[in-house]
Amino acid sequence: MSSPRLTFIDILTEDFTNPEVMTLCRQSSQAKIRSRIVSRVFDEFPSLVTPEELDTLSDQFQQIFSEIRTVRLSDNGIHLDSQDDKTRLRLWESAIADKARRELLDDQGKIKKEIVVLLDWEKYLDQIDNCSLICAFVGAVNHFAILRFADQIEKQKEKFTAACDYVNSNYRGWIQDVMKKAACPIDPPSSRASEPDMIRKILAFPLEHKELTAAMGLTGLLIAGLAITGTLLFKSVSGKNGSNASPPDSPSPHDARRYT
Repeated sequence: MSSPRLTFIDILTEDFTNPEVMTLCRQSSQAKIRSRIVSRVFDEFPSLVTPEELDTLSDQFQQIFSEIRTVRLSDNGIHLDSQDDKTRLRLWESAIADKARRELLDDQGKIKKEIVVLLDWEKYLDQIDNCSLICAFVGAVNHFAILRFADQIEKQKEKFTAACDYVNSNYRGWIQDVMKKAACPIDPPSSRASEPDMIRKILAFPLEHKELTAAMGLTGLLIAGLAITGTLLFKSVSGKNGSNASPPDSPSPHDARRYT
């Protein structure tokens, strides 16, 4: 008989048997909330999904990455050239977002009480919007899943930059779509309105967290450098409808790169 599936609450409870981990997670997440960058609250958490789930997600992304054959270079940067590649990335990210919704929120779209207690978030609830919380979960899972094949990314930086640019430009809209499909209420944004809402860069721990980048070693620093070079910022909700404006996908190519 297979073991029961571990939830995020189960994982958090197990990790918090280590007092140092509990303190780090509580303090780091609360600091993000106070700084109004809710979409980064899980940056320092050691795990969000089981190792088996992480293996599956990593394998899935590696397959998606391997199937990217061309990217388009223009004045605006590097872009995916295939609608199929975009669709595969959207479906992969949306599946993680839906898992995050189920793990983090109750039927009314509120943060599950067990999570609030474990993270000591009671006094911060009015500062946390549920969409940014899901963004934080998805971004952290992305990092852990994709970091495993950094060597391949180093060899094909343009593919990686194009994929991340597309994901980071559409992230929040996909998450909102997932929430709407589940009839989950979407809170007003709680993050800073005056600057981009930066989720954890795909693959990269933020370089300002020196204790984490030191633990990651050379590979982690390499990937962080790639992410920064690619300007992988998660863009905040803007405009009257509260959704991201995606960068133009219509090509005005100066060059195209093909991978075999």
